[in-house]
Amino acid sequence: MNSIDIVNWVNIIFTMLAAFITLATWFTLIYSGIRRNNYKWTFRSFTVLNMFFAWIIIIIIQNWLSNHFSNDLFNITYKIGFVLLPLTLIALWRVVFLATGDQLRSVLKRKYYRNIFILVIFIYTILYTFASGMVTVNRSEDLVPLERYIEITQTYGPLSPWPSIEFWFPTVNLFGTVSLAAVLMMATITSMFSITIVLMVNYWELRKKLSMKTATSTVGSGVFATLTSFACCTFPVVYPILILIFGSATAEPLLRLITNETGLFINVMQMAVLSLMVMCLIYIGDRINLEVANQRIPPEKVNNVDL
Repeated sequence: MNSIDIVNWVNIIFTMLAAFITLATWFTLIYSGIRRNNYKWTFRSFTVLNMFFAWIIIIIIQNWLSNHFSNDLFNITYKIGFVLLPLTLIALWRVVFLATGDQLRSVLKRKYYRNIFILVIFIYTILYTFASGMVTVNRSEDLVPLERYIEITQTYGPLSPWPSIEFWFPTVNLFGTVSLAAVLMMATITSMFSITIVLMVNYWELRKKLSMKTATSTVGSGVFATLTSFACCTFPVVYPILILIFGSATAEPLLRLITNETGLFINVMQMAVLSLMVMCLIYIGDRINLEVANQRIPPEKVNNVDL
């Protein structure tokens, strides 16, 4: 099997897998809302699914137009992307807050949890910026400008060419390109990851009153959310791994596949990652609420447990 065949198979298999995960996640949430007669839950989940469908349609149209050189229509799809991405992220947060909002507000009333929430966001934001390639340390002395610069540019992805800040600081060999869309995605992923950690810590505070079954499932879900969030931002740094597995001839086209913001692969993968993170949050919140109910812990004592 040559390198082209490998890239095509990776593209097909993982795109289909990510699409299946995304559809399965949101159809499950829609069905859950219908069973509970919670029409607000059903409507918000259905809204997210529609946003994802619109996201895919815009990508397909843009790819088709790129082969037909229709600049006017291109501009229209770009303008739609400026609105569609923020609305999609807002729709995701509406589902998260509907599922965990009361619990999260109760937990974050305590300074201890607020500090954890802020600390996790701070640390993970630093990791995210470097792992995603937004900021890199350039070790090569070739073909780099001698003087520092900060410029306003444009960077494509997702969906549109977004305003970006490009900078270079030669004293510390630090280069970066940070777009508005990248900041929106990073803020969403890091916040969801931080909420997951906060809910897990909240569980461990209640561990004496909750069963170990919940411990296993909740921690497992938290670990899964951690791995999922890392998967979203580490595509650009997997090149050495690809070389080891497939060799340099196949690694380069694979890297282009997983960093191509206009391709279906990266866009469907981003949807799958966001969907899995939302599902992990909902699952952790539901498990904790279920065990608290089963143990008959008074609500006012849930976040005031003596360790």
